[in-house]
Amino acid sequence: MNFFQRIFGYIKKLFFFESSNELLMNTVSAEVTHKGCVRERNEDSLLSRPAVGLWTVADGMGGHLAGDYASKKIVSVLEGVPVESLAEDLVGAVGSALEQAHEAIKAYSREQLGGKTVGSTVVVLVLDNQHAHCFWMGDSRVYLFRDNTLEPLSRDHSQAFLLVEQGLISLDEADKHPSSHMLTRAMGSGEFNLDYHRYPLVKGDKFLLCSDGLYGELSRDEMTDIIKSGGVEENTQTLLQKTLDKGARDNISVILVHTDAK
Repeated sequence: MNFFQRIFGYIKKLFFFESSNELLMNTVSAEVTHKGCVRERNEDSLLSRPAVGLWTVADGMGGHLAGDYASKKIVSVLEGVPVESLAEDLVGAVGSALEQAHEAIKAYSREQLGGKTVGSTVVVLVLDNQHAHCFWMGDSRVYLFRDNTLEPLSRDHSQAFLLVEQGLISLDEADKHPSSHMLTRAMGSGEFNLDYHRYPLVKGDKFLLCSDGLYGELSRDEMTDIIKSGGVEENTQTLLQKTLDKGARDNISVILVHTDAK
């Protein structure tokens, strides 16, 4: 393949990616993160790449420096994923980037912190013209708001959620359960075991990505009442303020994405 063929192929990929994401032209998003009322530091990290339809929330754990490193590493790796890689193999590109971040966090723990526990949750939303692609590990969540109903698309990797799957408690009960913070999977801990699911996309869908600092304080009904009307900027600030009003015992991160918001 000569130089001009390679350039043509590259341009073709970009054109295909952009033309297949026409819905993104009318998609708006907003994000906010805060350390909360109790924690001294904010170990959450956010990423918004609306031009390519990619958003991420990562909730670091391990204390000062460790949690910061883990969540920021995830964001930096996803930020560097080329547009052409997403166009060619969206699922493979995101999965490979997250695996790279996972191994980097493990190496940081070994080499810099003597094996101390370092990790992070992650939730990633990628939109194309027909589907919402969701990737996650840990207990940060992505919700879909459609027909005035807010439903989680991700499933927590936590001890509490194991009880939900066994039918012993409801999802809303799991949010307040003592074992809700006991993770069964995390980025940088153990084997790389990422969950992925693809959902049909409908114009007007809204997506909420958040760390557990949000849903640990606000009920699903409270979140629904806030995001069912108004714009994403106003809604993210209201979600944050309502959480702070309730004491915000953890870091809070929120991303709202509204498709076809004309």
